[in-house]
Parts: sequence; C-alpha cells; structure tokens
Amino acid sequence: MKIPSPTKLTIADLDRFPDDGNRYELIDGELFVSAAPFEPHQKVLKRLFRSLDRFVEEQGLGVVYFAPLDVYLSLPGATGQTRVEPDLLFVAKASMDIVREAVFGPPDLVVEVLSESTARADLFEKRDAYRSAGVAEYWVANPYDRTIIVHRFAGGGAPLVLSNVDRLTTPLLPGFELPVSSIFA
Repeated sequence: MKIPSPTKLTIADLDRFPDDGNRYELIDGELFVSAAPFEPHQKVLKRLFRSLDRFVEEQGLGVVYFAPLDVYLSLPGATGQTRVEPDLLFVAKASMDIVREAVFGPPDLVVEVLSESTARADLFEKRDAYRSAGVAEYWVANPYDRTIIVHRFAGGGAPLVLSNVDRLTTPLLPGFELPVSSIFA
C-alpha cells in the first residue's frame, strides 16, 4: 500500500522505520508498506524458489535469492531514491558484481507474488520501476486466479499471461520449464 507523504523520502528515512514485521519499500521517494504475507503467497513463493534455485544451481547460471534482501535501483529521471524487496530474484553469473551485502543494480529476473495488500504496487509501480531500472524480465504470480504474468522488457511486447495449462519458460534460463499448474497445486 502506498503511503502518501508531502515530500519524497530517502533511504536514510526508510532506515529509521521500526522493525515491526512490515515490509517498507521506497520507489522514487514514495513509501510502500505491506504486512507479512499470507500462506498462499508463501506456498507459491516456495514452489517457485525451489524450482528456479535447483535449475540455476545445477546449470551454474548464477544465484536465486528470496526476500528479505534489499535491492537498490537507479531509475532514470527519478527525483527520489528506490529500494525494494522483491519476493524472488535471479542474478546471472555475469552480473554478480551487483551483489554485496545487498543488491546494487537491476537483477536479471524479479518475481513478485501478489497479495491483496501488494497487488497495486506489484502490478504498476514496481513493474514500471523494474522496467526503468533495466530488469530484463519480471514475473507476477497471482495465487488468486492462478496465473503468471510475464513481462519481457527487452522485447517491448505485451506481457504474457500464463495459466494452469501453460509452461513457464524464460530465455534467461535456457532449458528451464515449469508447468504453471505445479506452482499453484
């Protein structure tokens, strides 16, 4: 949920927020707050992580991380700072220089799992921030309607909407294939 503020906040402001179990993110100086996710969110996240992580490790392609892990993004033309905590992210071996105690730059792939409290931010503000920052691919998993929206920003085309009869693939991970039905089983 976006929290209105009369001025743009900074990452230093964000660091002063309490450790109260909420997730605080900043997109171009705008504050977004979400509560801990519900069980359907965690179940989908677990299945995606296990499949992606296993494949990436077996192939030696990079690293898959899950929240909480701060990701600092530079957004061209932004007047405020951006720090997000994607549910899941993949950093290719060639991009590992962006990973230190946090991630400083665009991951190759970002995955968000929708919750009622995060849907608007995930579908719009975060999508736009990830595209602007140079993330190659962005997936939004929707446990409510059992779909995955796949944004391949480099191609500039319309997003793909995958349902239970489809298979999730990505050119970022050649050979990776996951039945969408297995994510929402």
